[in-house]
Amino acid sequence: MPITVLGGTKAADTAFSVDNSCRFNSADSAYMHKTLGTATNEKKFTFSAWIKRGLFTGDQTIFNVGPDSSDEWQTGIRIRAPSDYDIHCTFDDRGTSTQLITTAEYRDPAAWMHVVFAVDTTQSTAANRMKLYVNGVQQNDDDTYVNVYPSQNTDCDAMDSGNTIAVGRRTSSTNMYFDGYMAEVCFVDGTQYAASDFGEYDEDSPTIWKPKDVSGLTFGNNGFYLDFEDSANLGNDKNGGTDLTEVNLAAADQCQDSPTNNFCVVNPLDNEYNDASFSQGNTVTYTDGGAVYTFNTGTFFLTAGRWYWEVKVGAGNTTGNYYVIGISDDVSGATSQELGNEST
Repeated sequence: MPITVLGGTKAADTAFSVDNSCRFNSADSAYMHKTLGTATNEKKFTFSAWIKRGLFTGDQTIFNVGPDSSDEWQTGIRIRAPSDYDIHCTFDDRGTSTQLITTAEYRDPAAWMHVVFAVDTTQSTAANRMKLYVNGVQQNDDDTYVNVYPSQNTDCDAMDSGNTIAVGRRTSSTNMYFDGYMAEVCFVDGTQYAASDFGEYDEDSPTIWKPKDVSGLTFGNNGFYLDFEDSANLGNDKNGGTDLTEVNLAAADQCQDSPTNNFCVVNPLDNEYNDASFSQGNTVTYTDGGAVYTFNTGTFFLTAGRWYWEVKVGAGNTTGNYYVIGISDDVSGATSQELGNEST
């Protein structure tokens, strides 16, 4: 049965509000792209995005730049799977690949996180030439993986004029599609910015990293800013540059789930009892066939307060199946303990 779940809560008060995100459904091969012109500076660039993960199947590309027809000299960010779930940043100058790889694993479908990949090969210190930030914190742990930095003053050949920049897929492969949500997507051509140029810690909750207004940044010739506020043109560059072309994305993929208004979705990690299939940013679950009980929980656990949610039930079969949706203190999934079966 397909079930769509909607509901949200703001994690912290913020002076800057993000109203929309874009939902990328990997099964639809959804992504967006555009062709590069002459770069402002092939030695310096920054990519920033807020992401919320959906499915955890296979390697998933957040951002990539390079030629369409070759796996060589690709540059970008992907989350690897299924063994690691780490973030892997690559910088390729026509065959000499350099990389940053996190030791942390990222597989939380409930929370938004902020990723920044910032490059400046003119820096004299190797570790400053390529930086990765996650939720405002620079990732530079070499305990498990050895980070390999580019040589000083190396050009990023992936940014040559005529190459492609893509959000949600690798440019040279019809795979590695991202699954989940993205918001406040920025690509800056010609400047290495820090995470603090895109986000800040909340004054009242100093452990919470939140987005901030980026309209004052300099984006360069090939840069862009995607805020996803126009559902009829999700690839609109709010900075005024050439828009990105959407592929297999529709107006319905504009979502209100955002870093400042995090929505509850169905939890794909809690799927041990008669496995359901997940799609559309974990808002839809489906189980096929007969008298099959499926028990899935949301990503929010309610302990107090007032809560509101909406559920849209799609088409089901006619064999007497029924849907039970609500709050339960039982998470076992036993068929005798489904929601509404017991008075407690």
